Amino acid sequence: MSSTANGIERHLATGETYQTALDGLHEAVFVKDLAHRWVACNDAFCNLFGATREKIIGYSDPDFFPPAEAQEFWRGDDIIFETRQPFVQDEQMTLSSGQTVHISTRKYPRFDPAGNLIGLVGIIIDYTEIHKRREQADQLLLALEERQHTIEQQRQLIEQVSVPVIQVWEHILLLPLIGTVDDNRAVRVIESSLEAIARTGAEVLVDRYHGRADGGHGGCGPPGPDDPGGAVAGVP
Repeated sequence: MSSTANGIERHLATGETYQTALDGLHEAVFVKDLAHRWVACNDAFCNLFGATREKIIGYSDPDFFPPAEAQEFWRGDDIIFETRQPFVQDEQMTLSSGQTVHISTRKYPRFDPAGNLIGLVGIIIDYTEIHKRREQADQLLLALEERQHTIEQQRQLIEQVSVPVIQVWEHILLLPLIGTVDDNRAVRVIESSLEAIARTGAEVLVDRYHGRADGGHGGCGPPGPDDPGGAVAGVP
């Protein structure tokens, strides 16, 4: 049991006036009996609920929360009652204002001086802001991944457009190229040409090239005397 829970239990067990001690804690603290009713709580718990202590003591979760949430809170209580061991429960809590908060509730069994189980002590940590920041970080990461995917798609499209192979007649393909043909683009030219030939069954590939080839002249074959910017290649 934590030091906070030990201190709460000590005040409860000795019959001391413990309300001041409970109210001095920043965490929302509550005490339940075996019937799931609240028998004590501090100011932080009242502030979280948006209700006075008089409207909380003697009542239980179904009086404040939707059925599904109340059932989940009771499930955590029952684990404590059955195992008599501390239990941590991460939950969503809908407040009276309609706001949903994310909480972590640490529950500890409560015993009387004879060692009989008489209820539990709960300490609530509100981590709503942390949860929001985590969601924002996840959304940002997702947006970055989508942007990267879009960039990759655009890159692939540019590569495809940069090496167009057009079927201009039956068994005749035209390969119009503009710009610089470096080693990487030359490889794509060959790959695109072979794919188009295999797909169409072309027998002739006409190269129309306007630009500069790094380390060589333009075209897929030697330029002809009447057409310095292009070549006609037979496909075996």
